[in-house]
Amino acid sequence: MFGVIDYPSKLQKKLQQKSQIVPSKNLAGQGNFHQKAVSLHRFVGTRFRSSTGCWGCRKRRKKCDETHPICNACAKRNQQCVWRDDKNKAGEQLQKSESSPKRRGSSLALNDLLSPDDTESPDHLDDFENFNCYESDLVEISASQPSALELSPNSIQLVSREPTGPLSPFSEALFEESYIPPLQSAFFSLFLDSKGVSFVRHFDTEVSGALTVSPSTSNYFSKTFLSLATMDESIGHAIASWGAYYVHHYDHIDVKKHLFHAMSATARNFPKGKEISKYDCLTLLCFHLIVVGFFVCQGDVSQWWACFAKCTEIAKRSGGLKNLCIDLDHSNDIKFLVSNFFYHDIMSSHAFSHGTIIPLREYTEVFEPGFFDSSYGIDPLQGCLNPVYMLLAEELEVRAAMRSRLQRLESLLNGELGAEDDPDILSEFESMRISYLEYCELVAQQVEEKLQSCVIDETLLAACTEEEVKMHRQIFTSFKLACKLYWVLFIKGLPPKANESQLLLVQLMDRIDKLVESKMIVVLCFPLVIACSACYTKHDRRRMEIIFSKVIGKCPIHNVQRAWVVVQEVWKRSPNGELTVDWADICEDWGWQLCVC
Repeated sequence: MFGVIDYPSKLQKKLQQKSQIVPSKNLAGQGNFHQKAVSLHRFVGTRFRSSTGCWGCRKRRKKCDETHPICNACAKRNQQCVWRDDKNKAGEQLQKSESSPKRRGSSLALNDLLSPDDTESPDHLDDFENFNCYESDLVEISASQPSALELSPNSIQLVSREPTGPLSPFSEALFEESYIPPLQSAFFSLFLDSKGVSFVRHFDTEVSGALTVSPSTSNYFSKTFLSLATMDESIGHAIASWGAYYVHHYDHIDVKKHLFHAMSATARNFPKGKEISKYDCLTLLCFHLIVVGFFVCQGDVSQWWACFAKCTEIAKRSGGLKNLCIDLDHSNDIKFLVSNFFYHDIMSSHAFSHGTIIPLREYTEVFEPGFFDSSYGIDPLQGCLNPVYMLLAEELEVRAAMRSRLQRLESLLNGELGAEDDPDILSEFESMRISYLEYCELVAQQVEEKLQSCVIDETLLAACTEEEVKMHRQIFTSFKLACKLYWVLFIKGLPPKANESQLLLVQLMDRIDKLVESKMIVVLCFPLVIACSACYTKHDRRRMEIIFSKVIGKCPIHNVQRAWVVVQEVWKRSPNGELTVDWADICEDWGWQLCVC
């Protein structure tokens, strides 16, 4: 992957003039390892790089003496000497951008953010456009266009659209030559430069914990994602891209570069038609779920869904989620990935219109009693909410079936036969209507009974602090109220003005307000959207606007800004609360795939 960049002669001369070798510094903790530290914001002269040597020398941009099986440079450093395979030479050109720490993007706004020292010739901007030169049926989204949040121009802005500050200050010391990455960073050195490793470290120490509702002991964003990232190039670059996004907080060239390398590595390693093993499935599912999370965090409404479709394809290739769990011995890693998959499925606007992508019965088989046991802990995304999410999945399946049956019934009643006076036809119509209405009444009763019996799994809270137990119980109650309000509005069909709707709304708003300052803020998007669907007075809408403003300002997941745009459209279409407007229908009208996680 460290192929030589063939710059035009004029550019090469400029780069060589700008090359700067920093005086040697001893990196403590590396034994007899001594290397000249290189400024991360300068190019090292490409004339010193080896085009046919081992990967270690190519990584260090040094001439390799090509002594087999171990070159002298690697022997001196006591490092593994890895030689490239001739069959991989064709892939080098694709990865030529690895030699530079920054790369110019295609937008003018992005160019203004780069210093003259960081820019390159326009002739080499095609790298980000053409990663699909490797034909793969497992990578389908564009690596050249990571989502940059652009809200509707007609929307009311609650907060500034300027890039916000990082989750916590990102230390510039991470980019200094004297910085010593943690010991495990050595595993990334084969495919990430020190800046990329710093982005991974930022994701691990600052981002992953902020995205979860679980304690650190069950933070599988670090446990699963990071452990696989040390072994897989595509996952390492994907995590680096995610971390870079939270460092720069916009579509920076570092974000694009690492995403490009992640996509191209996956496309190269899994060409079209290649047979994949169960461990390949684990790696691919992990990679695509990382990219799904990466895009959702940016407020993307299209590319995350394309990548999620690949997750679905991988699950089907494996014989389904249940079979995937069995093949991988129900390890905590596969449990987390399956839980992650379900979470994004159930929280998609598509699910609220058509039901989940994976049928409910398959999820029921997977999430059997004991799936989330004490050895696994509290799930980073679902928390203790799996019983409520499963109930919501049932509601969505029921509603999709009801809408389908109602559409067929109304098409008959309003069609040519609707005006028939034939007694037999009239009798059949009445029978169909009664059957439909009885079905609606029956499922409504069943949902209400299940809502009453839905309780939190107390065993998962055994290791939690008193404050954590309180938060998990509060969010559980909030989600139950949101599910009940959804049932009242969209299954029972009551308008927002109805007394039952308003009582649930008041209770839900109070619960949400208490959780805004807590760690549970990252899962408030769904109850916020449902609560806003029942708001019709100026008082309630203003109250929810204030809550939304707080969440947008504090939540590290930017899809909540998209949700606010949708909520305003809901209010616009039902100004007096006499109509129940489905937020998911609005997303379909706009061509959005919104994830309200």
